[in-house]
Amino acid sequence: MSVDNNKAVIATGYRHTGVILSDGTIKLWGQQQYGALGNGQSGSSSIGDNSSETPNNLTAIGPSTFGVGRTVISIACGNQNTGVVLDNGEVWTTGRNSFGALGRNGTTNQTTFGQVSIGGSVNAIDIACGDYHMMIITDDGRIKAWGYNTLGQCFTGDNTEVITPQTDDTYSTLDTSGHIDITAGTGQYPGNG
Repeated sequence: MSVDNNKAVIATGYRHTGVILSDGTIKLWGQQQYGALGNGQSGSSSIGDNSSETPNNLTAIGPSTFGVGRTVISIACGNQNTGVVLDNGEVWTTGRNSFGALGRNGTTNQTTFGQVSIGGSVNAIDIACGDYHMMIITDDGRIKAWGYNTLGQCFTGDNTEVITPQTDDTYSTLDTSGHIDITAGTGQYPGNG
């Protein structure tokens, strides 16, 4: 898998933005609260709000974080968290981890990217972030989801938060040609029935 150098790959989140560069690295800017930018920092300060912090001046995140030779093929920004898919199908996340939104088996916020165990021998091909949940499409056409699930966002048949990725086999049979894109939404905030 590779990034089309003629197409911009950009994602916007609640208070931050990310872009995949033509070399498969990423740059993130905006508010770094909860570790959304994956640079080891947290707090309400922002990157990109003064003249020395333009995207061209930011440090790219790439092989030193994801591994030598690894490139990012998909990026999604959510509510102060970020998820990426690498060229080898791995999923990595950082930032706000309310309700297990990062899929890293817990609810502690993370200020650097870490790998999500998506299970089995499948590889991710795309990722989407909702408000407090994330979803991926795998190379075998399945959807896996984790995080906030009060309204069934993670399609587990109940409304319990999911802190590790789950698979719903029925989704892979809806379209026999396989899933080609995924998106997630926002609007329901915890406590706002």
